[in-house]
Amino acid sequence: MRFVPASDNSLLVVVDEASAPSFEASASVHALFRAIRAQSFAWLRDLHPAYTTLLLDFDASSIAPDAVERAAAAIAHVDEKATLSSGKLVHLRVDYDGD
Repeated sequence: MRFVPASDNSLLVVVDEASAPSFEASASVHALFRAIRAQSFAWLRDLHPAYTTLLLDFDASSIAPDAVERAAAAIAHVDEKATLSSGKLVHLRVDYDGD
């Protein structure tokens, strides 16, 4: 896991360095998303999950970026083994024909 400043008030958490998205990476991102959201931090403005990353938007006037990183790292460490086990996998058959 790697943390990259994305702006003055956002931090990108790179959960997986894989070149291609995977179910495992997505599961880790969404587990971290749920774990951080559950904390209801007053300084947290929004969360933006992607395939292998999670963007945290925060109120820079109430918390320093390094404190955001420490909080996310602590949650990620505790929630390291979490997966999307609460959901279920659904396969949809798709036919592409015509316009």
